[in-house]
Amino acid sequence: ILPLGQSLDHYWVIRHSLLETAPLVGLVMLVTALGLAAWSWRRWPLVSLAILFFYLTLAPTSTIIPNNEPVAEHRTYLALLALPLLLLQWANRRSWRMILAATLPWLLAASVLTVQRNRLWASEEAIWRAATEASPGRSRPWLQLGDVYYKSTAPDRLLQAAVNYAEFLHRNQTFPPAFLRLGVTLGELGRFADARDTLTQGLRLAPGDYDLNLAMIRLEQQAGKPAAALAHARLWLSRQPDSLEALQVQGDCARQQGDYELAITSYRRVTQRRPQAVEAWLGL
Repeated sequence: ILPLGQSLDHYWVIRHSLLETAPLVGLVMLVTALGLAAWSWRRWPLVSLAILFFYLTLAPTSTIIPNNEPVAEHRTYLALLALPLLLLQWANRRSWRMILAATLPWLLAASVLTVQRNRLWASEEAIWRAATEASPGRSRPWLQLGDVYYKSTAPDRLLQAAVNYAEFLHRNQTFPPAFLRLGVTLGELGRFADARDTLTQGLRLAPGDYDLNLAMIRLEQQAGKPAAALAHARLWLSRQPDSLEALQVQGDCARQQGDYELAITSYRRVTQRRPQAVEAWLGL
């Protein structure tokens, strides 16, 4: 009815019993609305039609069928077309002065609030920051805001990205890609010990994750520890022998360690599988 309290990701709590207060109140409201629709069918047909239209358009996405996103504003866009039907029923047999006096202030307020909300959509940073403020308990907005900062050109982008990734992990520690993003960001900031700890936590959750293992190898290489990078590359290649990126790093680290035979073997395996691999040809 009014564009207030909007967010890209609303905070919600899953209820598991109809006997809890919130679902019980919702059920009572639902039954009351449907009862009103039945009662007003002859006396106020537009009211009845509006109620039925609202619930029927919501039914495909907002019923007892399990949904990973129980709350989403976009689902109500079509359903809110029921509102003009209610207004038409109310406006029947009323003077234009009364109609304008009742609806004009609401239209003006809604218009101003809509313009203000639309300004947020001009900036990814602004819209996701607004989501973190509206739903601070939700984890996803923090991750998305971190991605926005990581891709930006701001001088402090890496620090801001790391802060938001950490906020996400404070709320959700079961999503391995978040450990990857924070670990990579901390590595780019030169905080190698923190980055290593973060990637290690992610690998505990998903020891076979390709990107996490590759990030750990590159981090050790970036930190100036070719022996550690080589050890992790060998460990990863024992599980994923066809990882060309790990073979490339293994070749680079073996060359730095003076193990030229292993370096040549690694580079050749890369060029055999990917003839256009310029880095491998240069290393070879």
